[in-house]
Amino acid sequence: MKKILKRPELLLIALGLILLSCSVLAGYYYQYIPQGTQVIYVSEADKAKLISDGKSESVIINLNTATIQELCQIDGIGEKTAQAIIDYRNENGGFNTVDELMNIKGIGEKTFKSISPYVCIG
Repeated sequence: MKKILKRPELLLIALGLILLSCSVLAGYYYQYIPQGTQVIYVSEADKAKLISDGKSESVIINLNTATIQELCQIDGIGEKTAQAIIDYRNENGGFNTVDELMNIKGIGEKTFKSISPYVCIG
């Protein structure tokens, strides 16, 4: 019987690389949300309305796209800190984790704990 594949190990390696890349991409696009956190998906227009109505506790702000006005809606973030977040984002090519907020002057452990439920990175 004639062999269809001369090097079947190459096929196994290729399949392994495909599976590995899929798992890496899944980790990039999905983020861990702590148990008990309520997640509400809204359109950008609805998000803007909720923020303007002062209901920012209903909205999770994306650190990689938020404006100063959106960041200032979170209790514990003022205009100066919001600008520092945007500056950090621009200098570092965006946030990879929410924990990077701790690298910003003015955000200590206490502030981080109070604002982390209201922010995300993707």
